[in-house]
Amino acid sequence: GTLTSGSILIDSIKARTGWGNVDNLESFSDINGWHILKNVPEAEMDQIVLSQQGAKSDGSLLFAWGTGNPMVARGIYPGLQLAPIPALASQSFLSNSGHSIDDVLTVSVGGHHTKIILID
Repeated sequence: GTLTSGSILIDSIKARTGWGNVDNLESFSDINGWHILKNVPEAEMDQIVLSQQGAKSDGSLLFAWGTGNPMVARGIYPGLQLAPIPALASQSFLSNSGHSIDDVLTVSVGGHHTKIILID
């Protein structure tokens, strides 16, 4: 089959501790620090936006995705944006491709897209 496009509003993320307390881990009053997992070409069109819809009208994160392979991870993650992996390139590759040192490229590694930066 095919993954159908869709969207989800995430109002908050909470965790219940072993003592029964509920801790609010994320309220989504802003979405800074949240990123889209972009490991397949179809994910390039996925989006996250801050929505004013929420249980307390204090905002939520809207994650929207497009169609694609249902067996590939699609989603969002918190934290720092993933940095490109440093890579070496031969002189012939640089000449033939038109790329140069410090260029950031998206390459396929095991069928998954990964960003690299040419360092030498």
